[in-house]
Amino acid sequence: MNNDKSIKLKLTLGYILLGATALFSIWYLLTEIKKINSPREELLRENDVIFAVGNTINTIYGTESIGRIALITTSNKDINRYKNQLDSVKKQLNNFKDLIDNELIIHKIDTIQILLSDKEKNFNEIVYLKKKYINSDNFNQAFEKFRNEKKKLDSYADVNIENVQSEKKSLIQRIFNSTDEEEEKRNLEKVIQNRIKIEEQHQLKRDSLANQAEQIFNEAIQKESKLQNQYIEKEERLFIENKYLTEEIKLLLAQIEQNVIDNSTEKIRISKEKIEKTTTDVIYVGAVALLFVIILGFIVIRDLNRSHRYKKELELLNSDLEKLMRQKSMFFATVTHDIVSPLNSLVGFTELLENTLQTKTQKKYIKNIKYSTAYIRNLSNDLIDFSKLEYNKIVLKKQTFQFLELMESTFEPLTDTANQKNIDLNYKIDESLNDYFYSDPYRIKQILTNITTNAIKFTNQGEVMVDATIENNEIKITIEDTGIGIEKEHQSEIFKEFKQAHGAIEKIYGGTGLGLNISKGLVELLGGRIAFESEYGKGTRFTIYLPKVRKTIDSVENNKLYFDNDKQLIHKKILIIDDDSMQLQLISEILKDKVAQISTLNNGELLDSILQTESFDLIVSDIQMPNCNGYQIIEKIRSNTAYQNIPVIAFTGKIDLDEKEFQKLGFNAVIHKPIEIDNLLFEIHRILEINIVNQTTKNEIQKNFDFDDFSLTKIFAFCDNDETAAKNIINLFIEETFENIEQLESASFEYDLKSIENISHKMLPMFKQLEIISLVGKLFKLEREAQNFDKESLIKYVSILKIEIEQIIYKIQKVEL
Repeated sequence: MNNDKSIKLKLTLGYILLGATALFSIWYLLTEIKKINSPREELLRENDVIFAVGNTINTIYGTESIGRIALITTSNKDINRYKNQLDSVKKQLNNFKDLIDNELIIHKIDTIQILLSDKEKNFNEIVYLKKKYINSDNFNQAFEKFRNEKKKLDSYADVNIENVQSEKKSLIQRIFNSTDEEEEKRNLEKVIQNRIKIEEQHQLKRDSLANQAEQIFNEAIQKESKLQNQYIEKEERLFIENKYLTEEIKLLLAQIEQNVIDNSTEKIRISKEKIEKTTTDVIYVGAVALLFVIILGFIVIRDLNRSHRYKKELELLNSDLEKLMRQKSMFFATVTHDIVSPLNSLVGFTELLENTLQTKTQKKYIKNIKYSTAYIRNLSNDLIDFSKLEYNKIVLKKQTFQFLELMESTFEPLTDTANQKNIDLNYKIDESLNDYFYSDPYRIKQILTNITTNAIKFTNQGEVMVDATIENNEIKITIEDTGIGIEKEHQSEIFKEFKQAHGAIEKIYGGTGLGLNISKGLVELLGGRIAFESEYGKGTRFTIYLPKVRKTIDSVENNKLYFDNDKQLIHKKILIIDDDSMQLQLISEILKDKVAQISTLNNGELLDSILQTESFDLIVSDIQMPNCNGYQIIEKIRSNTAYQNIPVIAFTGKIDLDEKEFQKLGFNAVIHKPIEIDNLLFEIHRILEINIVNQTTKNEIQKNFDFDDFSLTKIFAFCDNDETAAKNIINLFIEETFENIEQLESASFEYDLKSIENISHKMLPMFKQLEIISLVGKLFKLEREAQNFDKESLIKYVSILKIEIEQIIYKIQKVEL
């Protein structure tokens, strides 16, 4: 054992070291990978910078195109579009500044932003000048001024012509009126001179108008030329700034690219050095791990060889121990058997002798003899029970009993024993236990007597209190005393055989140390559990939990009911649903001669199809089935208006299910496996509202097929002593058990825990029915605790179980029916 612990410790330490090495390696690699990936992340960030610069250049080029269109059209829409695009460039530059930490590049970006601001200012001035140039009216003003001068000239000419005309008329009048030829001549000359004078004045005016027109148009041309020169100058300045801006951006991009290339080169060099260093370190770590493995392998192989040698020695010792155990059992059996007969004679003769004695001294001697014989008898009984429990030889004799009566008959005799020690024995039994239950009353009484007697024995003052009730669908019995209690360091050994709290107990109180061990074994055999709490010097409380299997039969004395089949069930049709063909045949055999029709279904998914073609008076269904379980079946039935009123009886192998919950789901009754024929018939009659009478006139002789390891009596009872039907059921049981045990073994090799649980659950009812007590507990353990096995121990457990089952089946096959 110490060697196994040493191997386990060394393996554990070795695995811890290897695990630590692996964890360190993983941590180290992850750290180095992060360091290697860090430059990559920075490179990606720098690529983002280049990408951002490229986007900015594209945006600037786009802005230039939009600006040219805006200068051509001078429309407000194009101008606003240009300004929005320019704002976008500025925003990109600001975002771009957040991506870099190079002061020189940031200064370049600031310069570009200043250039953009100047560019925007120039653009606004050009737009202003172009609009001013387009909207200018210099030539219109010149034309207007020319028209005004012409009007003045025309007005002056008209006045002169009028004057000349009037003078002309006057002279002509005077010429006609004149008689003097000379005067007429003078007047004529005067008219001619005036005409010449007027013509000269007109010529002067025309010359002046031409000069003025030339001057006006020259001024207009000069103004237009000035505006055009200003526009061209601004446009050239904007072009220069754009060119400078583009050169600056190209220079900026070149600097960024060069910076990225330099950084990348340096980081690649650093990464390469880190990779080389990491590779070297990993080789060292691998070498260390390999060295660990070699050393650990050497140690383990050495210890395994040593363990193998020890194992062989232990096997030899174990073989000797088994021989000793067999000899011990034979010794117990022989001694107890040889003691019982003379002991009974001694008790009998002692009682006869007690009636003939006269003196107090003689009676005192007889009393001591009776005490000693009682002690020997109890010791003998304990040894017999201990031996039977050790080899699974105790067979439970279950029957219907009144629980309240059992409790009272157990505790009333013990009250006198308690009173003799001047302590009280008080017991309280809940009203819910004033009913009939189905179990082994003798073993329950033995358990209660053992624990209560112990409580009285170890209590010197105060009381022993017993409380019995139903809690969580279990019978809970609490036995509490105010005795000496159990020291904490001894509590772990209280249920071990031949163990007592300490050595002085046997000297002061007597006993063998078997009572609690036997009580625990019997409780577990009944399917229950036992627990205790104790405080040294204050007392102990034992709590016993037993499965509650209530018996719904009125007559307890005969434990049989009389059913008038011919008159009551002969016209009824019953459907049985179960995936276990053996259970289907068993129930069919029970009911086939009692009802009009028995139909069976091994797959609940086919329920709808059969109910659509046939009608039934009652359905009996298993709960735990593959494909479609009992809960799904009751849901189907109750949700379909066509057959939702058909009564349904559930039967299950689980004892921890609440009957009230079944009723809430829609079941009319629940029957626990193994199925009792009277219980099944009782529920059928009750649900179908058929009268039941006690069997006081009909007492058939029931064949007895009880054996040490199993019993076929119930099978014959189910079949009304029909040997052919019983043989069919037994043969089917044998056939299916071989099939189930093969499946169980296969599932253990595959470590399929779900299949293990399902197969065990399927096998349990018939093993209970046949009262194969030695194997029921083992199957129950597989059904409830399969997950507690590792694969190796599960395979071993199932292999041993297979051998034991085959031995039982061989014995069954040897029975002559």
